[in-house]
Amino acid sequence: MSFNQSSNYGFKKKNMEKFLEIKTILEVFLRTIKRRTATTKISIKLISLKNMTMSNIFSMPPEIPVMK
Repeated sequence: MSFNQSSNYGFKKKNMEKFLEIKTILEVFLRTIKRRTATTKISIKLISLKNMTMSNIFSMPPEIPVMK
């Protein structure tokens, strides 16, 4: 293997290592976002369920619009 080929190989290897590092960082970041999104969705569902039950307990029956 000539000097040019070996230096090219080393360059490709370093690039691949950096690529894998970036890929790992992105995967961790995306997992974190997915967890937070799932947690947020659960929180929103719980809040909306609480509001729904509270509003159903204290609300009057819905008014039916009548055309005059």
